[in-house]
Amino acid sequence: MRYEVSTAVATGYIVWISRGYPAGANPDITIFCKSGLKQLLKEANKKSIADLGYCGEPTVLNTPDVGDEQYQEEMKQICARHKTVNKHLKNWGAMKNQFCHAANFHQVCFEAVAVLTQILTQSGEPLYQVLGE
Repeated sequence: MRYEVSTAVATGYIVWISRGYPAGANPDITIFCKSGLKQLLKEANKKSIADLGYCGEPTVLNTPDVGDEQYQEEMKQICARHKTVNKHLKNWGAMKNQFCHAANFHQVCFEAVAVLTQILTQSGEPLYQVLGE
């Protein structure tokens, strides 16, 4: 299963988790469009920052390959913080081990891991520090 997890730029806190999608047939940009996050950003007239796996939606996404060199470096720093959150999620082993229960229970387990990760983050577990903080 694959999930889309979004974090706040300023804090690194988890602000969005999609439902689970079968791995392989659903690249990042497909999950972004199917999950409803694209529509929410569009309705709110907001943009998100994403890595290069999300190319193709410039009206709602900024990727590190646009803008001048300084802007690109800032985007890479912000994406690195998000990757640290992903690393914390993966440390629980929820995404690499074979899951031997019903598929709908996988989402419950993943969301529990996300909540625990959020609690650790809010309790001071360090995230990647963006330059200038």
